[in-house]
Amino acid sequence: MKILVVDDEPFLREFLAESIRSQGYEVLAACDGCEGLELFDAQAPELVFSDIRMPRMDGLDFLSAIRDRNRETIVVLVTGFGNEEFALEALRRGANDFLRRPFTQQALFPLVEKYAGIVATRSRLQETLNLIVRRSFVMSLDNHMERVPVVVQRLMLETGEAIPADQRLGIRIGLVELIANAIEHGNLEITYEEKMAAMNASLDGIQNLHHQRLAQPRLAARRVTIDFSMDSEACTWTITDEGAGFDWTILPSPLDPENLEHPNGRGIFLARLHFDNVDFLGSGNQVRVRKLLPRAGGSTNGGGVPVPPPPATSAS
Repeated sequence: MKILVVDDEPFLREFLAESIRSQGYEVLAACDGCEGLELFDAQAPELVFSDIRMPRMDGLDFLSAIRDRNRETIVVLVTGFGNEEFALEALRRGANDFLRRPFTQQALFPLVEKYAGIVATRSRLQETLNLIVRRSFVMSLDNHMERVPVVVQRLMLETGEAIPADQRLGIRIGLVELIANAIEHGNLEITYEEKMAAMNASLDGIQNLHHQRLAQPRLAARRVTIDFSMDSEACTWTITDEGAGFDWTILPSPLDPENLEHPNGRGIFLARLHFDNVDFLGSGNQVRVRKLLPRAGGSTNGGGVPVPPPPATSAS
């Protein structure tokens, strides 16, 4: 995977570039948005990390220029303390995620690995899928996180080209986040506090925590079930884990200044950006997300439009 790093501060640019390069990825580096755009046009990176505040062309304008060229490139904006409004504006313009600095490699590496999995599993859609107007099936998967991007790619393959190209990446990322939540916080019973402690303990802290939980037969035996349906109006995914559930109403907003560097609620927040409905069912161990299709007069959310208020949720 080819990754572009854009930052006007030499030390931070080199730290970010060298950290990612140490994981075996090809890294390009630019000092501002103008230089970054030249590299983007010439090298076509799959993942971009960009600072927001830069001379000549800032991160928001750089993001808009990328989205004018390509909707499939994954873009992560790097924000500083007190720049919460810029983070929200970046998401409105089509950023896929944001990273609060100062950050550590423990926070950076899982983010890169997650998006590398998404990029690696992209494949050309089969044209024959577009002839199918109604479909449904159920998938069941175990608790190995590395399989999530492959499962999501299969789910996206089943939608054919019904979802507009400029919205598919957002849907894919939303599904990855929600399925990962079902595994980590549902089946493996990993709390947000435990996840943060593992991230801060070592570079492989999260993987070690996963292995510890998978060593417990009671947890390892649990499954995540994904019920997919599609008709002329919408695509619907219902994701169910076998955990005890949780009180989703108390999740903190990831855009609160004190929460920007934490993972609490990030997956649910990102999902709400791209789906038309996000509904929690039962005890909270089941989430149903729905994407309306344009040919049925559906939403055009997900293409960098203003972020709506969180949709109504249910717990019944």
